[in-house]
Amino acid sequence: MTLTAGMLLGAPAHAAPPGGGERAAAPDTRVPPSPGTDAAPRTHAVPRPSTGEARRASRTAYTDLSRSQAVSLAQRHFPELSRRGYKALDLEPGQRVDAWLGARAARITRPGEADLLLESQLPLRTLSETGAPTPVDLSLRDGEDGFAPLAPIVALEVGDRAHEGIALDDIGVSVAPVGVAEATGVARQDKAFFTDTAPDTDHIVTPLPTGVDLGAQLRSPASPERFRWRLDLPAGARLQLSADAPGAEIVGVGGIKLAHITAPVAWDADDRQVKSALAVSGDELVVDVAHRETRVRYPVMLDPTILEDAAHWYANAAVPVDLSGWMWTDPGKRFGYFYGAAYLGNGLYTYNRGSTVFEAGDYANWYFNAPGTSRIVRADFGYVKHEPQTAGTWAAPYNDDRSYQGVWSYQQGRYESGRWCDLGEGGACGTSPFTTYGALHYASKTHFALEATPGNAAIFGTSVFYAGAHAPFTNFLGSASVWIEDVDAPAVTEDTGLSDQRWTSDRGFQARATDTGLGLRKLVVDSPGNPGWRGAYTYDASCTGDRRNRCPQVGYVHSDTTGLPEGLVPIRYTATDAVGNVSSRTWTIPIDRTSPSVLPDRHASPGATAPLEQDDDSVLVFEAEAEDAGAGVRSIDFELVAEWGSVVDESADPEPQSCPQHGCRKHREWSVSAYLLMSGQYTLRTIATDQLGNRSVDERVVDVVRGIPPALR
Repeated sequence: MTLTAGMLLGAPAHAAPPGGGERAAAPDTRVPPSPGTDAAPRTHAVPRPSTGEARRASRTAYTDLSRSQAVSLAQRHFPELSRRGYKALDLEPGQRVDAWLGARAARITRPGEADLLLESQLPLRTLSETGAPTPVDLSLRDGEDGFAPLAPIVALEVGDRAHEGIALDDIGVSVAPVGVAEATGVARQDKAFFTDTAPDTDHIVTPLPTGVDLGAQLRSPASPERFRWRLDLPAGARLQLSADAPGAEIVGVGGIKLAHITAPVAWDADDRQVKSALAVSGDELVVDVAHRETRVRYPVMLDPTILEDAAHWYANAAVPVDLSGWMWTDPGKRFGYFYGAAYLGNGLYTYNRGSTVFEAGDYANWYFNAPGTSRIVRADFGYVKHEPQTAGTWAAPYNDDRSYQGVWSYQQGRYESGRWCDLGEGGACGTSPFTTYGALHYASKTHFALEATPGNAAIFGTSVFYAGAHAPFTNFLGSASVWIEDVDAPAVTEDTGLSDQRWTSDRGFQARATDTGLGLRKLVVDSPGNPGWRGAYTYDASCTGDRRNRCPQVGYVHSDTTGLPEGLVPIRYTATDAVGNVSSRTWTIPIDRTSPSVLPDRHASPGATAPLEQDDDSVLVFEAEAEDAGAGVRSIDFELVAEWGSVVDESADPEPQSCPQHGCRKHREWSVSAYLLMSGQYTLRTIATDQLGNRSVDERVVDVVRGIPPALR
């Protein structure tokens, strides 16, 4: 028996080379509506001043205090002085930074939960003394010559004695109070207290993210009504009153503004404004506070502030306050707005100037939407300053304009319930949202324990309650951080070619991932157990997920089976979103590129049934069996070929079979009329074809001699 086997394959249809792409999410056009009625009682609508007796008693109650008593007095009446200093990262136990995403965003890991995305207006990191990036922290540390913030955005040094003042090294400016006693300072959180710098007077220095606050506590009528600070300026620089904003400014060579000095404000223990004014005399700031002949309740707090221009921030000149992502709505078109560096700092402003007629309920919001179905689980509103009306029908503390903040649920059409707390131990807490009609002096509040409905929004807003003419007011947000959660993993779905369970020799396929929250960061296709497969591919969106580089909500990857082995081969797609949620889905593709095998004949002399005579009408019976481990055998065809090459007889399979289960066999017999065959040598050709058209040919020689049984070999 002579056996010749071969494989007849069609050319495979390869798909395109592996690759992927994305489709960006549609723009977010959601706008939070009116805040409606007050979110909290109008606690400042009806003032509750102290009695005349209490005011008179305060004129002598705080004289001759010790240093600790003077510090405690200030912290008691002006609670912001007792709160913890600004930290860019206020993490809860177990949380840590998994990755820094540029200057103003980070991915925060949580024990047993998906990561959070932290987005901040202010830079999260600065350079330490060693030059290494380190999180911003304004807590004061004691040094040999005074105090300095641990890791400031703007470089600041505070002398250990009151008369030494402060130095803003970035812009080469030093500021020192004039005519103060040689008082030694003490640090509390981020505040340096210098007590008894003048009769019943204490100076207070507080670093801010973008500058420094120069405060003074006035404890009795013996306290001065005029305060001076002398500035040591770089060559060619000058100090002057601002032409376009309240306060003063430091202007360098060529007219470049180095810093702005806010108009001073002064408030007594009843939260009443005390008249103050600022003037410039050469290189000196002169601040007058008329407190002695007025009905004030002591102590009185005064706080002019120096704010560096962002272009001069230490090590962060290229990354100033980032206000992207915050949007503005003012349906009545009655409020003024500004974003960027201005007289209160670098941030978001809502204001009114002059006398403006408002309708009752007019409002304006700065708001930040959580992308898609992600949700804000915490919102920090820092360095908020509210300057209410000081004139007109509704003057402070009877003012009408209010500042509010909280997290809005689009899903529920209302503010989310939760908690807010001032930073630091002993700070006030309340039910979120927060609203006030009173003055806020660089206050900071964090909102947490929220309902966290999908696609919610952080809101910093302003509204008026009564219709009529309103005098100037300002609402300012100096820093904001939103903490965004996305707990849902991406969904992986098939586009084409994966769920088809028909056998294939080569096939292209494609699947995609969809993430309706913070978006898709990566989509990988591979085949488990087949390392080095050239069809493997990683689509990397090259995004960080924060507002500067949002991730697409959809990505896809296409590939094909080229290079994969035969059999039931797994194809796996793995999707990762912006905060590390992972989903994976595996399909199985049946691959068969091998032709069937024709099994050896089971008879010693297959095909012969009887001796052949010339006129014999007997038949020769041939049989064959084929197997295929993949798609299965579809048909067996026979050909009988004479030695001169002609096909003398043939038989196509009359009953081709389908193969509902992989690997099916087939058996077939073929009968040939013997009298048609002359003596000689023939070739029996058996052709087995599988379900995909893969063919194999088995050839055996048949010797026919008349009068002698044929021999098949």
